[in-house]
Amino acid sequence: MKKTILFLFLLLMSGMCIRAQQDSTIQKFPILKAELQLSDSLPTLLSQNQNPTFWENQHDWLSYQMKVSLKTDDEDIAFQCFMVNRTDSLIYFNLHKSGVELMRVVLTPDSVMVVNKLQKEYYRGNYQLFKAIFNIPLTFSMIQSILNGTDFTECEGHYSTVAEEQQIKYIWPQRQCGTMAVMQEITTDENGLLVRNDLTELTSGREVLLTYNNPRIEEVNFTPEAAEAQMKPFALFDGFTLTIASEEVTLKADISKWKVNVPGPTSIKIPDSFTPMQNPNPQQ
Repeated sequence: MKKTILFLFLLLMSGMCIRAQQDSTIQKFPILKAELQLSDSLPTLLSQNQNPTFWENQHDWLSYQMKVSLKTDDEDIAFQCFMVNRTDSLIYFNLHKSGVELMRVVLTPDSVMVVNKLQKEYYRGNYQLFKAIFNIPLTFSMIQSILNGTDFTECEGHYSTVAEEQQIKYIWPQRQCGTMAVMQEITTDENGLLVRNDLTELTSGREVLLTYNNPRIEEVNFTPEAAEAQMKPFALFDGFTLTIASEEVTLKADISKWKVNVPGPTSIKIPDSFTPMQNPNPQQ
């Protein structure tokens, strides 16, 4: 698989952005079908709100370790990734395997820097890198939302809600996410924690499913360096799974070693001997 490690990294961050076949068409919309066929016995409420109230952690820094496994139709790959997020400011990734660093990435709201130590090349620019690979306007806040288990902040649109036991489903037949139009169904628990995020990108018709494992609220120390701990509720999860049926891709990330409000490493340096990364899609 050409440039496997770069492909892994982009899959990990994109969440919903695998490029569809150029001649793909929309033939079915399971989310919309489910909404139209809702049982009358379910308490369905039509809402006029633009954005539902989901749980959002209030923190400055977040970091954790990820054990990642990727399965495609022809390959199984595993690696580790250390992630640091300074809220609304910076995301840092360090991809490694068996103690060997493979790639380092630093994202800001308007810049992308990638140092691929496996291929001895680098990219320094803006989010056109993701646009060139996936033909999708992926943003910093979308990546941050995936890593934090929250909804995309760019998305808005009227929705309906369906209560099922201890969960709530939020359904958008059409929702605008920046310049993208999606059909979306988000499932949360009673605390507003995301359990499942099911999307269909309306232009291409590709379907992406993102699920979070064991979302929960725990008391976390928000002042780890202070003499006296300040415990506050914080939403955690044990990992997430990304499934892209049309591409026969499943990515699973098991998460451990959460740290809140502990500044992490954010440095990145391009060695003099590294060469610029070639355009992954020369036609764009």
